[in-house]
Amino acid sequence: MGSRTEKEMEAAMAVNRRSSVRVPVQLVVNQLVDEEYQAGISCDLSPFGLYLYRKPRPDHKAVQLEFTLPGESDSVWAAGEIRFCGRFGEHQGTGIAFTAMASRHFQLIQEWIMARRVVELRAQLRSSQPGAEGVIERSGRADFPEA
Repeated sequence: MGSRTEKEMEAAMAVNRRSSVRVPVQLVVNQLVDEEYQAGISCDLSPFGLYLYRKPRPDHKAVQLEFTLPGESDSVWAAGEIRFCGRFGEHQGTGIAFTAMASRHFQLIQEWIMARRVVELRAQLRSSQPGAEGVIERSGRADFPEA
């Protein structure tokens, strides 16, 4: 299996920075820092990084991360770089940009996020438009009945 190099991830991030889809998700994220595992809870996730509730460690820039997406059985392993430490609401945490991961893990994250966004958008459509429950599912896409 291929692996995205740090240079490929940085190039992708330069193009997609702040425009990639982020979804709120609470995951237990294990980090390897100084050969010691530390656990944190994610706040949100994109294909290019995550925000992690944890005690900030600005003295460590590079981290190794391991987490499992809801509904998936394989763990995602990624190298990351701490981009900022700060507060999100009442919690301290860090923004971590992924710098390298296996291509299959990158694809898994992208597909998981898109599937979750589709569910969220359908729910919004149904709640905001009367009669939207007439959306018919066929072959994995939403088709709207003819008027």
